[in-house]
Amino acid sequence: NVFINDFINELKTLLSYESDECFAMSFRNALGNGYYYDILNLLECDKVKIVVNNNGKEELIIASIVDKPTSIANVKKNYEFNILEKNILYIRYRRCENDPNFLFKYFVEEIKKEIENNNIENYILDVRNNRGGNSDLANPLFEIIKEKSLKGVVIIDGLVFGAPTFIIAKLKKHCDIVLLGENTASASKRYGNTKLLNVGNYMFSVSNKLFDVSDVFGYKGVIKPDIYISATIEDIENNNDRQLKEAIKYFT
Repeated sequence: NVFINDFINELKTLLSYESDECFAMSFRNALGNGYYYDILNLLECDKVKIVVNNNGKEELIIASIVDKPTSIANVKKNYEFNILEKNILYIRYRRCENDPNFLFKYFVEEIKKEIENNNIENYILDVRNNRGGNSDLANPLFEIIKEKSLKGVVIIDGLVFGAPTFIIAKLKKHCDIVLLGENTASASKRYGNTKLLNVGNYMFSVSNKLFDVSDVFGYKGVIKPDIYISATIEDIENNNDRQLKEAIKYFT
């Protein structure tokens, strides 16, 4: 425990963060840097033994470093949509990056057809676990939402970083939306434009541009939901999406 606390304190001196949520994500990302491989003694070997306590019983786990994932079965699309009950348009936006097989502008054209053909008035934009990319990519979607005067719920969580922050701020400023879920990791005033810094054999993430949309929310720090709904361990174990269910309920 002493080692872990010292380790965390050292990380805090090395990482720049504006909230506990940001630090938690930075901590996980930092474990991917060579410096922390060194701490875990993974530079001279490709495996390490880790002992974990599982309900009072010690278990030995062998951790290893691999070049590629063993499976891509769980890789999901950057964006997709469907129509839910009560004629609600549901948009799942996982990454702010173009899918080369289905460009975002064509994706938005399909959404526009659905809105017009089904007289849709309400939508849910789900940006949970969206860790960034190009925020300008979502401009066509923003324009459609504004043009059609749609009423929306945006679902957020502690894994929202970077680009989605600006999408949320734009919708919050110009459209009729409610934020639902948990605090984002990214702050309304934060550094971005992340680059990679190569120092010897190590690679670090660095940011060199300050972004500020705190005027939209009236505060600095993490973006907070208007309706706080937390996913519980039981929800995860039972594959129960409490946040999405509450978002659907909002339109009743």
